[in-house]
Amino acid sequence: MKLIIIYGPPAIGKFTVAKELAKLTSYKVFHNHIALDAVESVFTSDKKIFWSLVSEFRLRIIEEAAKENIPGVIFTSGYHGQPLDPTLKKIITKVKKHKGKVYFVHLIADRKELFKRVTSAERRRYLKTRTASDLKRRLANWDMTKDVPFKEPNLTIDNTKLSARTVSRMIKKYYKL
Repeated sequence: MKLIIIYGPPAIGKFTVAKELAKLTSYKVFHNHIALDAVESVFTSDKKIFWSLVSEFRLRIIEEAAKENIPGVIFTSGYHGQPLDPTLKKIITKVKKHKGKVYFVHLIADRKELFKRVTSAERRRYLKTRTASDLKRRLANWDMTKDVPFKEPNLTIDNTKLSARTVSRMIKKYYKL
């Protein structure tokens, strides 16, 4: 299995790019908010169990996909450093255990562009950052400009002025998917 992990700040276009990449590759999309929304239906994010269950849910889905040798999965993540490192490390280990490969894609954009995108109608469908004030708070609290600290390939793309289709084509070409 090939696991493509697309990460970056809220409103960067992770899910939109993932859907376009799925069209080009027939890979499955495991959108970050599927896990968040499932757990949030029972627990609030201020509870310690919330993040534990989210991590376990993500790990189990990706591990089972690797075991079943699903050709490709695209996972999206709002990576912001150390808090997510243990989960990502476990995901990488599980995928490699089943002879899979992990590829990272870091999306970046101008802050002004993020503030334009944050209020789009599609963001209301999931438990996403939806307001400029919420985005401002998250960007102040989390450094989402960091690259992941793993040895796996990591492609950084500034998608400020690029369409999701263009970005997905760049990813497909770069990683020969």
